[in-house]
Amino acid sequence: MIVRRAFAFAILVAIALPSGARPAGAANVVKRPPDGTYTYNVMRRGKQLATSQIAWSSDDTGIIMTETATIGTTRVFTQTTFDPATMHERAYKGGSANGGQANATLDDDTVTMTFEGDARSFRIITDTSSIMIDDALVGFAAALPAVVHADTANGITAIVTAIPAASKALVSPISKSPPADVPPEDAGITVIINNIAANIWYDKATLVMDKLEDTKRAIEFDRVRQ
Repeated sequence: MIVRRAFAFAILVAIALPSGARPAGAANVVKRPPDGTYTYNVMRRGKQLATSQIAWSSDDTGIIMTETATIGTTRVFTQTTFDPATMHERAYKGGSANGGQANATLDDDTVTMTFEGDARSFRIITDTSSIMIDDALVGFAAALPAVVHADTANGITAIVTAIPAASKALVSPISKSPPADVPPEDAGITVIINNIAANIWYDKATLVMDKLEDTKRAIEFDRVRQ
């Protein structure tokens, strides 16, 4: 149950937003953030609660996003694999430094998740375009700009690991200007899960997330710039 406790703890400091992969060299590869590591501070009412490093890469299984998060004295590691032709999520694994493991395999219609031997399956929600694992860390939000860019549908099925349950994530463009602490040319999307909204601002050229704002709970993810 260590993974569950780690994820349940993470949910307090992060947003509770609410067929195999093709080779990385396949044709029709979609746009995604450049290879590299991006660091974020998780803030609540001006106090730093956690840090997260998001690393993008690729291998023969697909596009890889890894996250290493430090939440107090707890370290959590996750790895998510995306289909390079669609940016649909295909595999997920995660766990804390103290042990325990969560794993998931996904296709376009279903996801099967295993928490320390406890397996559960979920189906895609009607009128959504794909399924994503929402572990309440930074990675779910960091991946959304690329996922939405690859598929213009306005809904995603989010599997919230802290429950676990399937929830519909509604995604729409933001019409207002970016906040003062992000580049003025950034694009934005609003994500609503279980009646909780978050604004995500990202670089239009790279699809790298710069900031997440959850004003209802005064939570922010802020990219650290060198």
